[in-house]
Amino acid sequence: MALKKIIDSDGDFGAKCYEANFPEGEEKNISFTEEEEAFIRQKGSVTVALQRDVHPLSCKKTEDTHSGITTDFMEEISGFSGLQFTCVYTDTYKEAVTMVRQGDADVLGFYLGNDQNSQEQGLSLSMPYVNLNSILVRNKKSTYPSEGLIGAVIDGRELPEGIQTSQVRYFSQMEDGLKAVDSGEVDFIFGLSARLERDMQRYHYSNLLPVTLVNDRNDICFAVPRPAETELLTILNKSINSISAERKAEIMDQNMVSIGTSRLSLKEFVYSNPAFFIGMLLVLFLIFIVTALLIIRSRLKAAEIQIELEKAETQNRLKGEFLSKMSHEIRTPMNAIMGLADLTCRIENIPENIQDNLKKIHSSSRYLLNLLNDILDMSRIDNGKLDLCREPFSLKQLLDRIEDMLGGEAQRRGIIYTIEKEMPHSAVSGDSVRLQQVLTNLISNAFKFTPHGGTVVFRVTETACDNSNVTCRFEVTDNGIGIPKEDQQRIFESFEQLGANSSKSQGTGLGLPISYNC
Repeated sequence: MALKKIIDSDGDFGAKCYEANFPEGEEKNISFTEEEEAFIRQKGSVTVALQRDVHPLSCKKTEDTHSGITTDFMEEISGFSGLQFTCVYTDTYKEAVTMVRQGDADVLGFYLGNDQNSQEQGLSLSMPYVNLNSILVRNKKSTYPSEGLIGAVIDGRELPEGIQTSQVRYFSQMEDGLKAVDSGEVDFIFGLSARLERDMQRYHYSNLLPVTLVNDRNDICFAVPRPAETELLTILNKSINSISAERKAEIMDQNMVSIGTSRLSLKEFVYSNPAFFIGMLLVLFLIFIVTALLIIRSRLKAAEIQIELEKAETQNRLKGEFLSKMSHEIRTPMNAIMGLADLTCRIENIPENIQDNLKKIHSSSRYLLNLLNDILDMSRIDNGKLDLCREPFSLKQLLDRIEDMLGGEAQRRGIIYTIEKEMPHSAVSGDSVRLQQVLTNLISNAFKFTPHGGTVVFRVTETACDNSNVTCRFEVTDNGIGIPKEDQQRIFESFEQLGANSSKSQGTGLGLPISYNC
């Protein structure tokens, strides 16, 4: 009775107690109580309600090489506790939630929401077993944030409080919601980024754009009906906390592998064979030109000039679109390479030299993935599709994150790195993600071109303030090789770099152009 009242008043009570007694990084010696062991012997198996085909949490074996993050974690929990799980699959998320609330299932495989949402639905949450990004996808004709927007979310969950909308529409399937956004029926949809990005790549919607959000992480937990069976909840929590951070990362990586759809429609054929399709268009275009020249031979000179101009413009536009689409498509096999490298590392008795090669493959793949992300940013900038959000954030916390991220790199390079801050106002509104990207690019460039024992100073100064706006000046100074005056404009062009060959090899030449255009 006491525990029930405590959990009702503070849903995080168990997590707080566990974190206080088992700090992160300590060796965990977790054991079950007599009551918990008796529950496992008596219960034997619990029923889990799980929505099918929700990448990357629950996936079809016929279409993917993995079964899903939730299924893998249930196997880990069974191995640790001896408690078995029997899955009951549903077509929608709301059906899974309803089964647990009505007592037709003991556990909900994954809960999409926060503690407040779970209390309103009569559910108690376990410790989170994974943390996934969420994303907002909007129609190209809509602007987010703005007033009068119609938002969408799958039935059974709610939009976070920080998302502005005047009306919320609920869809039983994510694909139906994406179609509604693509057609303009609703302005945007919110959900897990891995699921939304995969569906966008699979179905090639032409009117959708992703929007970067602040604090877009989503804790994924198991859920049980209230009042919770105390032994079941504690068994789940102890089992989750027994899994090491490295093992959790392996499960995450191997389930982010995305093979894609096996259906081959005309649209899929065009996207999978762009060079052939473009070649067919060019052949038809040339036939048209030849026919036109035969008809209007008297105007041959003017027609040739006009054709060459149109051809150059068409090729330039197609090149930009092709580069953007291919960068999107390449990210899928890159995730597959990283996941398969992790899966191979798990095989027992692998020689050390092969493990080293697999680690190098993983590191090189991550570098290439970062390069693809830079190319996508430049493509969005060139097409005028780079949107900047205006959301509240703490400038002090953003600068602290940058200091934590880059402090280790400075120490590794033997550089004296200091931060000077003079900013009375820290609570501001803007696009914190893009600001962090710009500042990180500038400081990283200073590191690359400053020798061992050099000095890099990052200075933030508030220069002006009125009732609604704050002006801050960000400066990065170093005693490195410097930039000649004649090159100070050229370095902001794509793929341009200065300095010695060893310095050039450290970057892609896209950081400063992205920073300049943000």
